[in-house]
Amino acid sequence: MQIDISIDNIKFRKIFLFDNPIANKYFSLLKTLINENGLDFDNRRCFYSYKTDIEIENDLDDAVFSINKFFSKELLPTDKANQNYFNDMHQGFELLNKGYDDFTLLKAVGPPNLIESIRDVNFCTHKLEHGKTDKVFEIQWNKETTQRVALDENDYLHATHKCQSNHVYLGYNEVGKNILDLYNDDLPIDYPGLVNNHFVGPDMIFFHKEEPLFEDGFLKWCTKHSIDPFEPKNGILNYPIGTFETLCAEQNFSSQSKITAYDLIDK
Repeated sequence: MQIDISIDNIKFRKIFLFDNPIANKYFSLLKTLINENGLDFDNRRCFYSYKTDIEIENDLDDAVFSINKFFSKELLPTDKANQNYFNDMHQGFELLNKGYDDFTLLKAVGPPNLIESIRDVNFCTHKLEHGKTDKVFEIQWNKETTQRVALDENDYLHATHKCQSNHVYLGYNEVGKNILDLYNDDLPIDYPGLVNNHFVGPDMIFFHKEEPLFEDGFLKWCTKHSIDPFEPKNGILNYPIGTFETLCAEQNFSSQSKITAYDLIDK
């Protein structure tokens, strides 16, 4: 199985899917999503890292202003000098959005621009809290039409602690923070927004170089808290989908770019 991606009508990347149950679930899910919704990718966020830090900060400021104005109170923090600014922002997002599948009246009847602002809070915070990322393309599906499929016993057998060059892995198909986030953000082990990854969804992560998934400090932290990070069912390992080949430089694109083809080739 193979996926051919074009951006701005330029052939950009080929993904060669593994013959494993996780990749099979991904391929089947994308077939369903595209058949039902067309190429309903969230292009704004697929190319969000092409924005400057200042642009992302402005987006976050605008989102916070809109949300606090809507609720007529400071529901989200505005003091950027506070060392807990980003963690408080995450908690505010989790309060507003609730869980991945949770129904809320706000999600059901809230103004579309407000819902978009809430998503911006989450996305912008992730982009800003650990420093600027490279200009890289990522797969983000529209959250209004997204679907996901639960991992089963056999899927966990294919989880890996490796991050290999030119490999593709499932994205985080949840709302909240996983165990690794708790360590990176210096949060308590009983953090209420802890949710690990146990689903196949349309979002994916491209690794361009080999690097460790876990650093030594995190492994020591896990030992302290009696956590086995290498236990697949804990949901913090990588779920491999395939390998990829890039046909043109990612730097050719911009924050205004769009996915114009996502061809699923079943062979």
